[in-house]
Amino acid sequence: LSVQNKGSVAVISFLRRLWDGVHTGHLDLSGLELVAVPPEVLRMTSLTHLNLDHNEIAIFPEAIEKLVNLKTLSVADNAIAILPPQLEKLTALESLNVSENALVALPVQLGNCNKLS
Repeated sequence: LSVQNKGSVAVISFLRRLWDGVHTGHLDLSGLELVAVPPEVLRMTSLTHLNLDHNEIAIFPEAIEKLVNLKTLSVADNAIAILPPQLEKLTALESLNVSENALVALPVQLGNCNKLS
């Protein structure tokens, strides 16, 4: 995990944010210079809001499909070029922010997310 290389303050901040996410359903990991979505996040199936803005994530994991309760997903200002088609499994998704990435196209499967506005 890239946070470990940033020292104890960064690790404590990361863990505090994970703790808050588990208890509130809202997880904000913005601005942590993450290069990947932490595997711990993909196990937090009760999340409703996930903010990964302002990181260095290039590859978005297919396992995002496990977060079926997500209503809001924001990955703005990363380095993502391709979003996985598995996003279609996020049928509760109402808001998706993918601005300021290197996207070449959006997966057509996003059309299956009927609540997306």
